[in-house]
Amino acid sequence: MALNDTKRNKLAAVAATKLPPDAHLLQFVVGRGPSPVPMAATVVFLIVAVVLLGVLVAVGGALGGGLGGLIFYSSYALLFPKRSVAVTDRGLAVMGHSFWSGKPDKVIEWLPPGTVGVPDTPGSGSVRIGSQHVKLPSAELARLV
Repeated sequence: MALNDTKRNKLAAVAATKLPPDAHLLQFVVGRGPSPVPMAATVVFLIVAVVLLGVLVAVGGALGGGLGGLIFYSSYALLFPKRSVAVTDRGLAVMGHSFWSGKPDKVIEWLPPGTVGVPDTPGSGSVRIGSQHVKLPSAELARLV
């Protein structure tokens, strides 16, 4: 999920409106959060989505493939929601994103400065921020630390 500067600036501007008025945004990174449902349910759901995609492609051709792809992407977005981390002069905010627009729409957790956990394994993009685990692409992780 590589972000160019224009997209990052637009998302950061929206995120800044959700933060306290006296907090100045210093850095903004985007990743994915953990699945809100148990892993077994996630696996079953993805298997059903793949089978449905196969049936739609076999029956509907290109239209079925497009519809199946939309269903598959929507499932992925619901199971692994976007999360962003806003670094401000007053602390860190873990933010949730809207399913429909992809823009930050709520602050999930607000933390004092200096509370970013180190990745569990070297090279891993999964960081612990308060009670949240956020998986960041390597370029985003480099911007954060």
